[in-house]
Amino acid sequence: MKTTLLILLLALSTSLTGYAQTERGAKMIGGSGSVNFNNGVSVYLLPRLGYFVTEDLAVGSGVLLGYSRYKNQEMTLRNTHVGLQPFARYYFGAPKATRVFAQADVSIVHTRRSGVNFFPDYGNKVSFTDTTVGGGIGLVHFLTQQVGLEALVGYRNNTTGFENFGRGFGVTFGLQIHLPSAAGQ
Repeated sequence: MKTTLLILLLALSTSLTGYAQTERGAKMIGGSGSVNFNNGVSVYLLPRLGYFVTEDLAVGSGVLLGYSRYKNQEMTLRNTHVGLQPFARYYFGAPKATRVFAQADVSIVHTRRSGVNFFPDYGNKVSFTDTTVGGGIGLVHFLTQQVGLEALVGYRNNTTGFENFGRGFGVTFGLQIHLPSAAGQ
């Protein structure tokens, strides 16, 4: 499955090329998502909106929506996550079909957890808010002048210590649509 996806992306990248709109005043709309299967299932969506404050530098925020369910011999957990993820992203190099970018972000996530046999001192339901800082290096390939497929390799670190949500290295894939500034149209 992964090999097929990579071959498809490579074929698209050699046949379709474009240049992104990263000038001041342009907007970036898109997002990413993930599905994980590890002692259960977790699904996360992160729609994003950004604004280019200067050439190649976008700032904005995403809304994190997630659900996870884990089960092992000792406990069953269900989590619902809702949060904000402000970010800053910088694109390197001259405008071309494939570009490298760096991104830094902070996630503020509220989690509602219910389940059986977890943290006996808290009962079977608990809510908490966590903060996670992250960053990474990504590569985007623009299929057209405005639409790009991207991959980001990054690290996330939970700063509150209560929950292990999002800690460690990871890879995310996403789709972004870059809308030109009113002056650039």
